[in-house]
Amino acid sequence: MRFFIIIAAFVMVLSMPVYAQSWFLPINSSQVSIVVSPMNSTYILNVIGEARCCVYAEVYELTYQPLINELASLAQKGVEVYVVLSGNVYGGIPEEEYSAVNELISSGAHVSFNYGYDYVHSKVFVVDNETVIIGSINPTYYGFERDLGIDLVIDNSSIAQVFAGVILTDYRNESITQINYPGIVMSPINSGGNT
Repeated sequence: MRFFIIIAAFVMVLSMPVYAQSWFLPINSSQVSIVVSPMNSTYILNVIGEARCCVYAEVYELTYQPLINELASLAQKGVEVYVVLSGNVYGGIPEEEYSAVNELISSGAHVSFNYGYDYVHSKVFVVDNETVIIGSINPTYYGFERDLGIDLVIDNSSIAQVFAGVILTDYRNESITQINYPGIVMSPINSGGNT
């Protein structure tokens, strides 16, 4: 199972300065917004909709039509859109997701199913290599409009570029052997556990 464990790690990063290579930047509370679904989950659509050059997404399941429409519209406007989906979904990949994949591809987006893990359990988006949206909100109708979920929107280009690299590596179904940013924990790469 692949998922990102980040909230506790970012609390540590927020509370202490990072002393490392010069491209490592500490983040502060003004760079982080909290999204709680279903109360303000549309904020995710707003952030993604403002993309100018690229959106990279890695999600377990993608069936939320307003998000699919936004990604397709961005791809049609020339924004680079890459989506990584789990090749394995409990109960099977839903038909709505196959429709979403077809819509995205026909709009010019790049879509890949990742089979390198039992499940790709991520819910992460990178916008313009500047912003990361990560948390527990599934990009489904229930995830955005019915279920309780929490995402962080982090405006930090260094962190965004790390996640963009992970997503693009997963898009190519290649293996990641290390994460080189303090505070980012990714299972099973540097979480101390197996799978």
